[in-house]
Amino acid sequence: MATALYGFAGLCISFSIARRFVDERWAFWATVGVWLGTSLPVYMYLHTSWPHALSAFATSLFLWYWLRTRQERTGRQWLILGLLAGLMIEVYYLSIPFLLAPSWEAACAYLALWRDRAYGLNRIGKILQLHLLGVLGALVALLPRSSPSKSCLEVLCRWTIFSASMELACAGIWKVLFSASHGLLVFTPIVLLAFWVSSTYIA
Repeated sequence: MATALYGFAGLCISFSIARRFVDERWAFWATVGVWLGTSLPVYMYLHTSWPHALSAFATSLFLWYWLRTRQERTGRQWLILGLLAGLMIEVYYLSIPFLLAPSWEAACAYLALWRDRAYGLNRIGKILQLHLLGVLGALVALLPRSSPSKSCLEVLCRWTIFSASMELACAGIWKVLFSASHGLLVFTPIVLLAFWVSSTYIA
């Protein structure tokens, strides 16, 4: 029951994020599409011991908070964002690519400082301090894995193994897409609609 509730909460948060960018009507139908047109219901109601539904919640919560505090983030908010990032990775390490959002934001901030030399070292030090608070929050959230160093090493090892597995999967792309055992298009039919919309848009 908890897994189902967390998965549903993740959908609600995702809807809240989507309607920031598109009309509420389309955000609603997109959320329903993810709920019913992907494998998420399988992990919400059947394979509840798997982390996918919980990952949907943790990831959507992380992105929601990142967007909510994006304009002007205090030290406390950076710490909370780091804690949410660590939670997201703790739940499911394959969520690491979502860290590109705050990483890109941080890179843009340093680039802006480099272009405007008037800010000086004090401004750079202040921004660096805020970013380090985010990193600290992430490491604290990863402590349940025993230690930050082991956590980072484990995440790196798993990511390397997963990347190698993806290379092997690309060799059998037909099975990846159409296999009766968790094939992408079989278990996630909404991807077909996404392909069609994308091709129409590009054309």
